[in-house]
Amino acid sequence: MNIVHIVLGRPKPETANGVLQSVYYLSVNQGTYGHKIEILSLREKAREESIQIAKNVNMHFFERRKLRFFKEKYIAKYLKDHAYRIDVVHFHSAYQPEYWRISKILNKFGISYVVSPHGGYQKIANMRNFILKKLYKALFEMSIINNAKKVHALNIPEVIDMQEYGVPESKIITIPNGIEAERISDIRQDIVQTHTDDFVLVYCGRIDAYYKGLDILIESIQILIKKRLKTNIKLKLIGPDWKHGRVVIERLVHDMGLHDYVTFYGAKYGLEKYQLYSASSAFILTSRTEGMPTSVLEAMAFGLPCIVTPETNIDPRIMEVGGCLFVELSAEDIANTIEGVMSDKEVLRSIGLKGKEWALEHYNYSKVADKHISVYEKL
Repeated sequence: MNIVHIVLGRPKPETANGVLQSVYYLSVNQGTYGHKIEILSLREKAREESIQIAKNVNMHFFERRKLRFFKEKYIAKYLKDHAYRIDVVHFHSAYQPEYWRISKILNKFGISYVVSPHGGYQKIANMRNFILKKLYKALFEMSIINNAKKVHALNIPEVIDMQEYGVPESKIITIPNGIEAERISDIRQDIVQTHTDDFVLVYCGRIDAYYKGLDILIESIQILIKKRLKTNIKLKLIGPDWKHGRVVIERLVHDMGLHDYVTFYGAKYGLEKYQLYSASSAFILTSRTEGMPTSVLEAMAFGLPCIVTPETNIDPRIMEVGGCLFVELSAEDIANTIEGVMSDKEVLRSIGLKGKEWALEHYNYSKVADKHISVYEKL
């Protein structure tokens, strides 16, 4: 098949942007099956160029216009010139004005397309800028949905939100995010394990105080410190700043007197990141909203026990098999859960092993890519 993925930004394997990482690995794995993959990357101040990023996978860069509702003439020309051989187009993310224009071009040439909103239709995600998003939905987003062949959900909670948003049930397909699970599992074997008497929590993602729930996480650390007086708990925050979120969290850490307990590491990728994981006791993500975060899936594949809020949209079946701990989105419940497991190494070890087994079985990107291909072939 000839498959075109369209996304804002540059997909790459090491990034704090889960959508871009997802598009990269989905494309590369689809290419390994022999399909011809073209990624159209819309970027600010991009040079018009093309590069090959893997076997059968090419990426084309297009500059995103400042007036985003106007036709992207270079993409329009690309689609016109290649329409005869494109089997399917796959949009990634929601509320992108360029997609509305491009969808009209695809309709004109009779090219089928699929939409992956990556959590963009979730209730809480639509609460911010509610009026603007409601207007945009009525004028543009529903047009994209109505003309799409399929709309891709990552999990059952997202399916429910999509239906309430207005996506017809018949159009919804459910395929989880994926990771290079076996590669990540193998990395741990090559890392020299470090041990500490501290109970070390690690977070990895954008330093975003609100959406990632870091404000609540920091408050839970303060509760633990007060309850246990002197405690051996530490929190590692890995990831780049996001819209000055680091300033907000640093201020909270300062105001709560947690300098000795919270450390910022900045963006870390590859072996550097996993070395920090190897010296950690558990991974934690207390987001207010997510699509399906690859950071948690990667931590599971690495063998770290994971503590997450239901709002992360991690499959609840993982909790049922004992492969993950779910906590309510409150500082008190997060603190209580951490306190309940931090001294029980056997429980943590069991959670880590079962989570790893689940990740290897369900989230390997080769399987995920194949599921997407099966959907495309039926359009």
